[in-house]
Amino acid sequence: MTKKLSCDKVHVDGEVSVKPVLSSGSTVTNLPASLTEITLQAQNSLRRELTIHNSSNGTLYVLLGAGVTSTNYTYKLSREDYVIIDQYRGLVTGIFTNAVGFAMVTENFY
Repeated sequence: MTKKLSCDKVHVDGEVSVKPVLSSGSTVTNLPASLTEITLQAQNSLRRELTIHNSSNGTLYVLLGAGVTSTNYTYKLSREDYVIIDQYRGLVTGIFTNAVGFAMVTENFY
C-alpha cells in the first residue's frame, strides 16, 4: 500500500523520522443523475482527496468549478469509470447524459 507523505522544508542535523499524513475522516454521498448541472462536492479547505464514481447508464462530465457542460469539463467518465482528485479543494460540478443512476462521491479530509 502506498501512502503519501507531507513535510515542510527543514534543515536537519541528525536523525529524521517521517510520519504519514492520514485522513481524519470521510463522507460518502450518492447523488442522483441529472441532465442539468449539479454540485458533486462543495468547496472544502480540509479536503485531502475526492473520488467520483459514475454509477449511471450514461456519461458523467465533471468540472473543477462551475459551468460544466458536455463541451466544458475536466473529466469525462463513462459508465462505471471513476476519478481520484488530489490537491483540489474547490467546487466540483457534474452533468450526466442520462438521468438514470447516480454518482458516488467520497471526500477524504484532514
